[in-house]
Amino acid sequence: MKEIDSLNWTCIIPAAGKSTRFKDKKNKIFFLYKNKTILEHIILKIKNFSKKIVIVSNIKNIEVTKKLCKKFDKNIISVVVQKKINGMATAIQKSFPKIRSNFFFIIWADQLGISKNTIKRVLIDHQKNNNIITLPVVRKKNPYTLIELKNEFLISKVYQSREIRLHTDVGYSDCGFFSCNTKEIKRELNKLIKEKKIISKKTKEYDFLQSVEELSKKYKIKVIKSSNNKDCIGINEKKDLKNLI
Repeated sequence: MKEIDSLNWTCIIPAAGKSTRFKDKKNKIFFLYKNKTILEHIILKIKNFSKKIVIVSNIKNIEVTKKLCKKFDKNIISVVVQKKINGMATAIQKSFPKIRSNFFFIIWADQLGISKNTIKRVLIDHQKNNNIITLPVVRKKNPYTLIELKNEFLISKVYQSREIRLHTDVGYSDCGFFSCNTKEIKRELNKLIKEKKIISKKTKEYDFLQSVEELSKKYKIKVIKSSNNKDCIGINEKKDLKNLI
Protein backbone atom coordinates (compact mmCIF):
# COMPACT_ATOMS: atom_id res chain seq x y z
CA MET A 1 0.00 0.00 0.00
CA LYS A 2 1.33 3.40 -1.01
CA GLU A 3 2.36 5.64 1.86
CA ILE A 4 0.74 8.96 2.70
CA ASP A 5 2.54 12.17 1.80
CA SER A 6 1.92 13.96 5.13
CA LEU A 7 3.39 17.22 3.78
CA ASN A 8 0.42 17.37 1.41
CA TRP A 9 -2.15 17.15 4.21
CA THR A 10 -3.55 19.48 6.87
CA CYS A 11 -5.86 18.16 9.57
CA ILE A 12 -8.87 20.16 10.75
CA ILE A 13 -10.45 19.31 14.12
CA PRO A 14 -13.70 21.26 14.68
CA ALA A 15 -13.94 21.39 18.50
CA ALA A 16 -16.10 24.43 19.21
CA GLY A 17 -19.34 22.64 20.10
CA LYS A 18 -21.06 22.99 23.48
CA SER A 19 -21.44 19.20 24.03
CA THR A 20 -24.73 19.62 25.89
CA ARG A 21 -25.71 15.96 25.47
CA PHE A 22 -22.54 14.81 27.24
CA LYS A 23 -23.73 16.23 30.58
CA ASP A 24 -20.45 16.98 32.29
CA LYS A 25 -19.05 20.11 33.94
CA LYS A 26 -16.29 20.21 31.35
CA ASN A 27 -16.67 20.15 27.61
CA LYS A 28 -16.49 16.53 26.43
CA ILE A 29 -13.25 17.09 24.51
CA PHE A 30 -11.54 17.57 27.90
CA PHE A 31 -13.09 14.47 29.48
CA LEU A 32 -10.48 11.93 30.62
CA TYR A 33 -10.65 8.53 28.95
CA LYS A 34 -7.83 6.07 29.58
CA ASN A 35 -5.74 8.83 31.22
CA LYS A 36 -5.99 11.21 28.28
CA THR A 37 -8.57 13.75 27.20
CA ILE A 38 -10.76 12.92 24.23
CA LEU A 39 -9.08 15.69 22.24
CA GLU A 40 -5.62 14.25 23.00
CA HIS A 41 -6.76 10.85 21.73
CA ILE A 42 -7.89 12.46 18.48
CA ILE A 43 -4.59 14.31 18.04
CA LEU A 44 -2.58 11.16 18.69
CA LYS A 45 -4.75 9.25 16.23
CA ILE A 46 -4.06 11.58 13.32
CA LYS A 47 -0.74 13.33 13.99
CA ASN A 48 1.36 11.01 11.81
CA PHE A 49 -0.84 11.64 8.79
CA SER A 50 -0.39 15.40 8.67
CA LYS A 51 2.36 17.94 9.30
CA LYS A 52 -0.15 20.59 10.41
CA ILE A 53 -3.20 20.38 12.67
CA VAL A 54 -5.73 23.20 13.04
CA ILE A 55 -8.10 23.00 16.01
CA VAL A 56 -11.23 25.15 15.88
CA SER A 57 -12.19 26.18 19.43
CA ASN A 58 -14.89 28.35 20.94
CA ILE A 59 -13.96 31.39 23.07
CA LYS A 60 -14.78 29.66 26.35
CA ASN A 61 -12.42 26.74 25.72
CA ILE A 62 -9.58 28.55 23.97
CA GLU A 63 -7.13 28.77 26.88
CA VAL A 64 -7.63 25.15 28.00
CA THR A 65 -7.25 23.99 24.40
CA LYS A 66 -4.01 25.93 23.94
CA LYS A 67 -2.63 24.57 27.23
CA LEU A 68 -3.45 21.01 26.19
CA CYS A 69 -1.76 21.52 22.82
CA LYS A 70 1.52 22.39 24.57
CA LYS A 71 1.93 18.65 25.16
CA PHE A 72 2.62 18.35 21.45
CA ASP A 73 5.04 19.98 19.02
CA LYS A 74 4.06 23.67 18.90
CA ASN A 75 5.04 23.81 15.22
CA ILE A 76 2.40 21.23 14.35
CA ILE A 77 -0.75 22.56 16.03
CA SER A 78 -2.48 25.91 15.76
CA VAL A 79 -5.77 26.97 17.33
CA VAL A 80 -8.37 29.28 15.77
CA VAL A 81 -11.58 30.61 17.33
CA GLN A 82 -15.13 30.23 16.11
CA LYS A 83 -16.77 33.18 17.88
CA LYS A 84 -20.30 32.46 16.71
CA ILE A 85 -21.20 28.79 17.12
CA ASN A 86 -23.45 28.33 14.11
CA GLY A 87 -22.42 25.06 12.54
CA MET A 88 -19.66 22.71 11.45
CA ALA A 89 -19.41 24.27 7.99
CA THR A 90 -18.51 27.69 9.40
CA ALA A 91 -16.15 26.06 11.91
CA ILE A 92 -14.30 24.43 9.03
CA GLN A 93 -14.33 27.72 7.13
CA LYS A 94 -12.49 29.37 10.08
CA SER A 95 -9.54 27.05 9.44
CA PHE A 96 -9.17 27.94 5.74
CA PRO A 97 -6.54 30.72 6.19
CA LYS A 98 -4.27 28.15 7.88
CA ILE A 99 -4.44 25.58 5.07
CA ARG A 100 -1.62 25.68 2.53
CA SER A 101 -1.50 22.00 1.58
CA ASN A 102 -3.08 20.45 -1.53
CA PHE A 103 -5.37 18.32 0.63
CA PHE A 104 -6.91 18.53 4.06
CA PHE A 105 -8.95 16.15 6.16
CA ILE A 106 -11.58 16.82 8.78
CA ILE A 107 -12.16 14.69 11.85
CA TRP A 108 -14.84 15.48 14.42
CA ALA A 109 -13.28 16.14 17.84
CA ASP A 110 -15.27 13.30 19.44
CA GLN A 111 -14.72 10.65 16.75
CA LEU A 112 -12.80 8.20 18.94
CA GLY A 113 -13.90 5.03 17.18
CA ILE A 114 -12.30 5.47 13.78
CA SER A 115 -9.14 3.39 13.34
CA LYS A 116 -5.79 4.55 12.02
CA ASN A 117 -6.02 1.84 9.37
CA THR A 118 -9.29 3.25 8.03
CA ILE A 119 -7.87 6.78 8.06
CA LYS A 120 -4.85 5.57 6.10
CA ARG A 121 -7.03 3.76 3.53
CA VAL A 122 -9.10 6.87 2.91
CA LEU A 123 -6.17 9.27 2.59
CA ILE A 124 -4.24 7.00 0.24
CA ASP A 125 -7.30 6.50 -1.95
CA HIS A 126 -7.99 10.24 -2.03
CA GLN A 127 -4.41 11.01 -3.09
CA LYS A 128 -4.89 8.98 -6.25
CA ASN A 129 -8.52 9.71 -7.18
CA ASN A 130 -10.02 12.82 -8.78
CA ASN A 131 -12.91 13.22 -6.36
CA ILE A 132 -13.50 16.38 -4.34
CA ILE A 133 -14.21 14.43 -1.11
CA THR A 134 -13.52 10.86 0.00
CA LEU A 135 -14.99 9.49 3.23
CA PRO A 136 -15.35 6.18 5.04
CA VAL A 137 -18.79 4.67 5.72
CA VAL A 138 -20.00 1.73 7.80
CA ARG A 139 -23.17 -0.26 7.23
CA LYS A 140 -24.98 -0.36 10.57
CA LYS A 141 -28.33 -0.65 12.30
CA ASN A 142 -30.25 2.54 13.10
CA PRO A 143 -27.75 4.97 11.57
CA TYR A 144 -27.66 8.52 12.97
CA THR A 145 -26.77 9.74 9.50
CA LEU A 146 -27.73 7.85 6.37
CA ILE A 147 -25.57 7.95 3.24
CA GLU A 148 -27.42 7.01 0.06
CA LEU A 149 -25.32 5.90 -2.92
CA LYS A 150 -25.98 6.43 -6.63
CA ASN A 151 -23.75 3.45 -7.44
CA GLU A 152 -21.38 1.28 -5.43
CA PHE A 153 -19.06 4.10 -4.38
CA LEU A 154 -20.53 7.56 -5.11
CA ILE A 155 -22.82 9.58 -2.82
CA SER A 156 -26.20 10.87 -3.99
CA LYS A 157 -27.99 11.87 -0.76
CA VAL A 158 -27.25 12.48 2.93
CA TYR A 159 -29.99 12.20 5.54
CA GLN A 160 -29.68 13.09 9.24
CA SER A 161 -31.96 11.74 11.94
CA ARG A 162 -31.81 15.05 13.80
CA GLU A 163 -33.48 16.67 10.77
CA ILE A 164 -35.89 14.01 9.51
CA ARG A 165 -37.14 10.57 10.50
CA LEU A 166 -35.06 7.90 8.75
CA HIS A 167 -37.29 5.23 7.25
CA THR A 168 -34.74 2.44 7.37
CA ASP A 169 -33.33 0.12 10.03
CA VAL A 170 -29.99 -0.49 8.29
CA GLY A 171 -27.85 1.76 6.13
CA TYR A 172 -24.47 3.36 5.55
CA SER A 173 -23.36 5.89 8.15
CA ASP A 174 -20.49 8.35 7.90
CA CYS A 175 -17.55 8.13 10.34
CA GLY A 176 -16.99 11.81 11.08
CA PHE A 177 -13.97 11.84 8.78
CA PHE A 178 -13.67 13.59 5.40
CA SER A 179 -10.66 13.98 3.09
CA CYS A 180 -10.89 16.97 0.77
CA ASN A 181 -9.27 18.80 -2.12
CA THR A 182 -8.25 22.15 -0.65
CA LYS A 183 -8.76 24.49 -3.60
CA GLU A 184 -12.17 23.19 -4.61
CA ILE A 185 -13.60 22.86 -1.09
CA LYS A 186 -12.46 26.33 -0.06
CA ARG A 187 -14.18 27.80 -3.11
CA GLU A 188 -17.36 25.73 -2.95
CA LEU A 189 -17.93 25.82 0.81
CA ASN A 190 -17.39 29.59 0.92
CA LYS A 191 -19.99 29.92 -1.83
CA LEU A 192 -22.53 27.63 -0.13
CA ILE A 193 -22.18 29.55 3.14
CA LYS A 194 -22.42 32.95 1.44
CA GLU A 195 -25.56 31.91 -0.46
CA LYS A 196 -27.04 30.29 2.71
CA LYS A 197 -27.72 27.03 0.87
CA ILE A 198 -26.67 24.70 3.69
CA ILE A 199 -28.62 26.01 6.69
CA SER A 200 -30.35 23.08 8.37
CA LYS A 201 -34.11 23.35 8.83
CA LYS A 202 -34.29 22.36 12.50
CA THR A 203 -31.02 23.45 14.05
CA LYS A 204 -30.58 26.50 11.76
CA GLU A 205 -26.84 25.80 11.49
CA TYR A 206 -24.50 25.91 8.52
CA ASP A 207 -24.31 22.15 8.17
CA PHE A 208 -21.26 20.46 6.64
CA LEU A 209 -23.06 17.19 5.86
CA GLN A 210 -25.63 19.18 3.93
CA SER A 211 -22.78 20.67 1.92
CA VAL A 212 -21.60 17.14 1.10
CA GLU A 213 -24.99 16.41 -0.44
CA GLU A 214 -25.02 19.71 -2.32
CA LEU A 215 -21.55 19.06 -3.72
CA SER A 216 -22.52 15.54 -4.80
CA LYS A 217 -24.84 17.14 -7.38
CA LYS A 218 -21.84 18.71 -9.10
CA TYR A 219 -18.82 16.57 -8.13
CA LYS A 220 -17.95 12.96 -7.45
CA ILE A 221 -17.86 12.20 -3.74
CA LYS A 222 -16.51 8.74 -3.04
CA VAL A 223 -17.06 6.43 -0.08
CA ILE A 224 -14.65 3.83 1.27
CA LYS A 225 -16.67 1.02 2.82
CA SER A 226 -15.36 -0.22 6.15
CA SER A 227 -16.29 -3.47 7.90
CA ASN A 228 -15.06 -2.12 11.25
CA ASN A 229 -18.21 -1.16 13.15
CA LYS A 230 -16.21 0.96 15.62
CA ASP A 231 -15.15 3.34 12.86
CA CYS A 232 -18.43 5.25 13.08
CA ILE A 233 -18.50 5.61 16.88
CA GLY A 234 -18.56 9.22 17.99
CA ILE A 235 -18.93 10.27 21.63
CA ASN A 236 -22.16 12.20 22.11
CA GLU A 237 -22.95 10.85 25.58
CA LYS A 238 -20.78 9.21 28.24
CA LYS A 239 -22.40 5.84 27.59
CA ASP A 240 -20.95 5.90 24.05
CA LEU A 241 -17.49 5.30 25.53
CA LYS A 242 -18.59 1.75 26.42
CA ASN A 243 -19.01 0.98 22.72
CA LEU A 244 -15.26 1.38 22.20
CA ILE A 245 -14.43 -1.65 24.37
